Amino acid sequence: MRLLLTVLFFGMALTHIISVGMVRYLPVVGTMVLIFLLGKHLYYAENRAWYTIGGALILVGSIFPSILYGDALSYAYAGFAIVNFFLYPIFERVRLTDVHLGIIFVCLCVTIMPLGVGNRVVSIYDNPNNYSAVVFSTMYFGMLLFRGRLLPQILVFAFFVLLIFLAASRSMLGAILVFGLLYFSQQYVLKTTFRKLMVVGLAVIAFGYYSLITDDRFKLMETIQSNTLSDKKERGLSHRDELFNYSVELSMRQPQGYGLGMSNTALKEAYGTRISPHNTYLKIMVEGGWLALFGFCVLMFGFFLTSTSPLATSFLFALMIRGFFESSTPFTVSFISGMLIIPMFLNEWSVDRDLRLVFRKEDNSLPADNAVPIPSEQ
Repeated sequence: MRLLLTVLFFGMALTHIISVGMVRYLPVVGTMVLIFLLGKHLYYAENRAWYTIGGALILVGSIFPSILYGDALSYAYAGFAIVNFFLYPIFERVRLTDVHLGIIFVCLCVTIMPLGVGNRVVSIYDNPNNYSAVVFSTMYFGMLLFRGRLLPQILVFAFFVLLIFLAASRSMLGAILVFGLLYFSQQYVLKTTFRKLMVVGLAVIAFGYYSLITDDRFKLMETIQSNTLSDKKERGLSHRDELFNYSVELSMRQPQGYGLGMSNTALKEAYGTRISPHNTYLKIMVEGGWLALFGFCVLMFGFFLTSTSPLATSFLFALMIRGFFESSTPFTVSFISGMLIIPMFLNEWSVDRDLRLVFRKEDNSLPADNAVPIPSEQ
């Protein structure tokens, strides 16, 4: 089971290779089927009402419009969403070891090695934004592998900052720098978790984004443009202000949503071309309606208010910032989609340095040898 869970991440990463077409989904689908066929447990999240309630609202909000208005791809997304809702909690019940984390980290690092560097990185992931998302998610496993060791974590962090800098993704560069600030201050300086501060921080950032995308009354874009490190020709909002307005208009017109994977089609009628909302929250709202968006907020805020993992909270907070500028959908099959949820269950409290687990019959009740005192709340 642990080997299958290890392979699963590699399969999810391959879904970002757009150039190979629908074939890219076969490895992750096959791995998921094997996990469920060989699994001995009913997968559920214990003592996490926020996951059950938030996840259920996302599923109900997304599946209903997918059946009514979606296509074959929408039906597939809906099926995977149900499967992943029950699958993800397994990472807390079946402990991975450093061997498994090392395999995941090394294999993913091989895939993100640049094939060339010009204005932006050339890689097997085609789209630089996809590449940056995979890079950032790969970093999580490096930080998890070297948990509790400051110098190796600093080196891992610095290396992945460089890769994202080369990819010229402004949103992801900002996200990884925020991650570094939050993680190292929580883990090594203050030794606490910023629970309530995370929620307040997201609310402040959401207000700042709304100001930026509407009238920029606080001159945020002027500051970004004058200090940007990107060589991209498009130095403004890349039409995200227009996409914001169109997405909100679509959601007001059809508050129940248009179905999973249908945001591109819905926006085509208003925008004139098939295009993503370039915003995770807008994508969830357009495809799953207001109910799914509310469920996503319940899920994320519930996690931030209860988590004692500095690594997972810092990582997911950074992804929430990235979500204002790039889109992904929770509970689908891509790597970045999975990493919106999986760190809630796969973090420094649910992995083990005991290599004997690799060769021993699975015992999910075994405590982690590397367990450390739960940090205090701030």
